[in-house]
Amino acid sequence: MTGVGDTTDRAAKWIRVIARVLALLWALLWTSISLTSSVFTSSLFIVPAPSPEQIFLRYFALPCFIALVSVAIAWRWDGIGGVALLLAGLLSFIVWPDSMGFGWLVAVRLPPFVAGALFLASWWRSRTA
Repeated sequence: MTGVGDTTDRAAKWIRVIARVLALLWALLWTSISLTSSVFTSSLFIVPAPSPEQIFLRYFALPCFIALVSVAIAWRWDGIGGVALLLAGLLSFIVWPDSMGFGWLVAVRLPPFVAGALFLASWWRSRTA
């Protein structure tokens, strides 16, 4: 016989699964961007004065690391990981200008906020259940 607590716990699990999938996809996006940028900006392709795009692509390793670490923390601890993902999303708003376009907003900036909020909701629901 299932009670109200079982339904809340089941909802918290589904919220956690959705948050994990979204956060993992976001981290894999950063990893693929980082790997691509490291291949195309290798020493064979760098001219004496690198363009702003080449300089920009070199700094994808740090966001990739931040994305992977925040997802790893969230995978283990929902509350702390939710805060880490929210901070990673805030960092993306601070570091990159708004001139990057709408696709950049949807692919890079919103997923850590949504995943972080979902992790915090999952943590809150499982804590109160």
